[in-house]
Amino acid sequence: MRRNSLLYAGTLAFGQLATAAAFALAARHTSPTTFGVLASGIAIGAVLAGLLDFGQSNYLIREVAKGGLLRREATDRLIVKLAAGLLGSCAAVAAALVFTNGGHNVLTIVLAGTITLMGALTVQALQVELRARGRFFSVSVCSVLGRMSLVSVVTLGVLLGAQGHKALLAGLLTSGAVEAFSLFIARRPGPYTGVTARIRALPMRDAWGGSTAYGVSGLASAAQQLDVVVLAAFGGTGAAGVYAAVARWTSPLILPSSAITQVATPTCAAAVNVKSGLAQLRPFWILIVASAAPCLVLAAFSDRFTELLLGPAFAQSASVLALLAVGVIPTIFAQPVNMLLQVQNRDASIAVWSTIATLIRLAGAGTLGAFLGANGGAISVILQQVVLCVAIGFILRSAIRRGGEA
Repeated sequence: MRRNSLLYAGTLAFGQLATAAAFALAARHTSPTTFGVLASGIAIGAVLAGLLDFGQSNYLIREVAKGGLLRREATDRLIVKLAAGLLGSCAAVAAALVFTNGGHNVLTIVLAGTITLMGALTVQALQVELRARGRFFSVSVCSVLGRMSLVSVVTLGVLLGAQGHKALLAGLLTSGAVEAFSLFIARRPGPYTGVTARIRALPMRDAWGGSTAYGVSGLASAAQQLDVVVLAAFGGTGAAGVYAAVARWTSPLILPSSAITQVATPTCAAAVNVKSGLAQLRPFWILIVASAAPCLVLAAFSDRFTELLLGPAFAQSASVLALLAVGVIPTIFAQPVNMLLQVQNRDASIAVWSTIATLIRLAGAGTLGAFLGANGGAISVILQQVVLCVAIGFILRSAIRRGGEA
């Protein structure tokens, strides 16, 4: 399992670095204000994806891995969710075209939001079976293909003279389509045979049955991306652009922890109790601790990175990047334990504290952002992660004291 984690982390790292490069290239050829508008649309789309998913994907992964749910039953639920997302996206785009009266910012937000929404929902749905079966290398390869297409389209668009935000929109659309198609091919044998007739008899509420706590946690995770929107409202779109230009740069830093978390999910879900699941994570702690070192390096040299990749227009992003790099460290340690507690039926407690931590982040982005600009948004991230990490520690301690029974 350790080898799978390292391989998965490596391929995911490539994909995340490619994403960061694409966003940096687009930001370099866009004004901070325009990039802030685009980032707001992407954030809204991500939140809506989390709202519509409502923990369904993670719940289905757990149940399929445990053998408590048939693959085709899971597929029925996923198709209902995708259909709802598609209808909502079509309605949003149609309304924007009819009622915006030439409002470019509104149309940009809607397009970015719908592209992000459908891309996320489709990829999540197609990953469920692969992740439940432990085929993480297939998932990571498909992710890399999607990210490579993102970089290629953004680079080509910029070279042809397109504005950065338009090139990024085209890249996001292409990336989602390429990754979804790759995942569909990787999932053979196809699970859709004989499904259509049963979908009509599946009540809408059953598509999300049993996933309430997962849903609250997923929604809280998605809602934290609204910090860009809150920051734009209270600190200005310029501050939001400065913040968003480097917000994704910290994603590669958490990849070792994320890879371990995803690879260990089926094993921890099948563990008899929390203690047994914790033992499954023990071999990975050296890798998790080591992955915190690059965060400190990025924080120390943030000014050089931003000057090199973004140019002088985003000079203020250096301090934001340094703060975000420090804020990632609690996340690295909390992710695997968070997953363990969720799959061992502590998902309700995790949901409560995830929501509280996200509210702290959004409130901080508004209040601190009004006075400190983009730096206020970064500080709110640190506050969120510290609160969540401490809460997870107390929940784990309580579970162990009670004998670790699920």
